[in-house]
Amino acid sequence: MELLAYMALGLIGLTVVVFVHEGGHFLAARWMGVEVEAFAVGWGKVLWRWKPNQTEYRICLLPLGGYCKMKGDEYLLKAIEASQDKSLEAPIPEPGSFHSISPWKRIVISVFGPLANLFLAFLIFIVLGLTGSPQHSTVPRLALLEAAEGEVPYPAQSAGLRTGDLILSIDGNEVRSFQDVQEAIAIKGPGTMKMQVQRAGERLEFSVTPRWVATQSRTLIGISDWVDPVLATVTPGSAADIAGLKAGDTIVRLGDSEIRNTRDLANILPTLKTPVQVQILRGSVPVSLDLITHFPEGLPDLGVTFYLQTFPPRGKSLGGAIESSFRQTGGMIVQMAAGLGHLVTGSSSAAESLSGPLRISYLIGEQTTRSFGVGLNEGWSALAGDLAFLSLALFFMNLLPIPALDGGSIVLHLVEGVRRRPTPVSFLLRYQQVGGLLILGLVAFTLYNDTTFLMGPK
Repeated sequence: MELLAYMALGLIGLTVVVFVHEGGHFLAARWMGVEVEAFAVGWGKVLWRWKPNQTEYRICLLPLGGYCKMKGDEYLLKAIEASQDKSLEAPIPEPGSFHSISPWKRIVISVFGPLANLFLAFLIFIVLGLTGSPQHSTVPRLALLEAAEGEVPYPAQSAGLRTGDLILSIDGNEVRSFQDVQEAIAIKGPGTMKMQVQRAGERLEFSVTPRWVATQSRTLIGISDWVDPVLATVTPGSAADIAGLKAGDTIVRLGDSEIRNTRDLANILPTLKTPVQVQILRGSVPVSLDLITHFPEGLPDLGVTFYLQTFPPRGKSLGGAIESSFRQTGGMIVQMAAGLGHLVTGSSSAAESLSGPLRISYLIGEQTTRSFGVGLNEGWSALAGDLAFLSLALFFMNLLPIPALDGGSIVLHLVEGVRRRPTPVSFLLRYQQVGGLLILGLVAFTLYNDTTFLMGPK
């Protein structure tokens, strides 16, 4: 039942972004003088219909997006029949139909669907920026990342920052959490930033120039958050649970090594042989336990989480929210383009990278439900963020030059406009067939992928 509830909630979100997408096509079609015969939310059996003018509005049984049916859909079918049967007369596009307008107007209609998704995501990020969202983070105390031997040191280390420094401000702007620090670094890009820190009661200022990492499509300076090693949760049956660790325990030593933060824990744990002697504080009482470490996929997994602070929402000004929205929207598009590049070059697995509507719906429903369980603000922020991500994904994918997608249609109309004569019907037929096969293959692959994920352990 939990699985179905998550998927139902996710499908509603998916339907919202598809509705906006089709709404973009609808508005552009009316603007370009094309009649819209039907505009539907969902697919399948029509549950409710209303026709106040030339357009019939529908609500259908299956909440799987929707569609915008324009006048002239049957023109292409008749043209294909006429090309195959010379006894039939070639059809003439009816006035007000999609194929009766110029290729340039058809491009406008095709591109407005993705643009509507882009605008929705941009608007959501503005609203999130104005209202703010709770942060589950740490105070902005840093732990330096150390470069491997022979590699160039990270910018933070080169600038003189040290593990334990408390960041007070970046470029004169106060930071209250490590998440604020991460956002400031992302906004700054590769430009030099002034970072004021507190060290042993003294205020110091450093100039740090972030490094651009092309493979990750982001900048970094080589710092991690300082998380105190205080356990928030212990997973039943995990290595930590078997050893006797409990929520609230503070890890102080592993073997002979002092543990100051979770970065120390992550660095030291893989170097020790199991069983490992763990020294903890339970309240004020020191306790020594034996831990048998577990390394799935080569990484240590104790089965614990650590305490984070909750910082209340802090909204931005309208200008700040718009700037933040530009940055978030652009950043997500860059990441999607980088992900596609990795997929094409084979540096990432298609099975891990591609998800279909079932898995996407489940993940959105799960995250939103869990976030609402924490609090109303958390739930709203998670839901809005997921909708923005979905909308941008629809924008990006639909503009790819693949037959049967908006991007493929735009290419066709562009070629027709440049050539100044209609595209041969035989080519259109093959183009649509190739597109249909590609989409069917992708649907089959993602359906198998989604089913394997949903049937597996969560």
